[in-house]
Amino acid sequence: MVIFIFFMQEGVIRIFYSIVNKNVKGIIDAAIVYNPILVQKLQKSSRAIIDHVYFHCIVYALQEKYGDDLSISQYHSNKMKDLSSDASMDEVDEAENQYERLVDYYNTLNHHNKDKLEERRKQEKQKGKSARYKGIELKSYQIPEFESLVKIKGDNSKEKTYYKRIMSDKGYIYLTKYKDIQRFNQQLLHDIDESEDSNPNIRYYKLEKALNFELFKSILKKLNACKGEVNFDKDSFLHDLLMVTQSPLLSYRHQYIDNYPFHHEVDVKVWKRELSVTNEILAQSIVAIQTAIDRSGVDILERVSWDRFKSIYLPGTYQRDYKLRKDFNADDFNTLMNYIDKQNANLRKQK
Repeated sequence: MVIFIFFMQEGVIRIFYSIVNKNVKGIIDAAIVYNPILVQKLQKSSRAIIDHVYFHCIVYALQEKYGDDLSISQYHSNKMKDLSSDASMDEVDEAENQYERLVDYYNTLNHHNKDKLEERRKQEKQKGKSARYKGIELKSYQIPEFESLVKIKGDNSKEKTYYKRIMSDKGYIYLTKYKDIQRFNQQLLHDIDESEDSNPNIRYYKLEKALNFELFKSILKKLNACKGEVNFDKDSFLHDLLMVTQSPLLSYRHQYIDNYPFHHEVDVKVWKRELSVTNEILAQSIVAIQTAIDRSGVDILERVSWDRFKSIYLPGTYQRDYKLRKDFNADDFNTLMNYIDKQNANLRKQK
C-alpha cells in the first residue's frame, strides 16, 4: 500500500525517490510473503525494480506535461516554414510533396501504427474518407524518433532493408544478418547521441526495449554455450529466454538469461515464477504510486533528483560486450531469427 502522507511530512516536501523506494520495498516484501522461494532473487533485483518504477513515473509526468499533440499536417506545415528563404523551387516542390509520403511513413512506422491504419480503413468504409486521417498525430516527444525512422525509410540503405523486414507481415526476419540489426541499432543510437535531447536516456530505453539488440546478444551467448548439452530442446529454450523481452528492467534482465537453468525442470519453473512475480510487482507499484500522485496533486517534477533520473538506462547500464565469432556465431543468430519468424507466423494465423 502506498502511504500518501509521505508526499509531505511536517511541511517538508519529501524527495520523490525516497517515496518510491519506501513504497516499492513494501510491495516487494508483500510479494515475498506469498513467494518465499523467491526471497533472495527479489532482494537481489529490488534496486532495478525501484529504479524502473521511479523512471516510469517521471517519464509519464514529463510526457503528460510536455506531450502536445501534433498532426502530420501540422508537422508538415512546420517543416515548410523552416525552409530557408533562398530554397530552390525544386526544394520547395519536394517539401510540398512530402505530405502523402509522411502519412505513409507514419502508417508503417511500427506494428501499432499499422494496426491503427487497418482500423481507420474499416471506419472509412463505414463513414467515408473523412475518417482516413483521424488519429494520425504525433506527440511532441515522438518527433525526434519519427524523424530518425523517416530518414531511414527514405534512404536506399541496408538499414532500410532491415527496417522493412522487421515491419513486414510476410516473414522475412529469417533473412536478417547479424550485421543488419547491429548497423540499424548503431544508426539509431548515433541519432540519439547527436540529438540535443535533455533526457536521452528515455530514447535509449525505448530503442532497446523495442529492438532488444543487447538482450539478443545475451540470448545468443547462452544458446552458444548450451546447444551442445544432452537433451537440449532448442524451441523450449528459445521460447523461455524470449520471455525476458517482456521485462522492462533493461539493466537487470541479462541476469535472467545468465541464470536460466534449462536442464533443471523444477528450477525453470522457479525462474519463470520470478519473471512473472517481478512483472506483477512492477505493475502494482506503478499503479499504486501513480494513484498516490494523482490524489495528492503534487507535481513530482519539482521533487526529482535529475542526476539520478538521467543515470537510469544510459547505454552503459544495459549494454554487453558480446561479439559475433567470439561469444556466438552466425548459425546461432540464424537459429534465433528463424525461431522468431516461426513464432510471428503463428501469431499472424491467430489474428
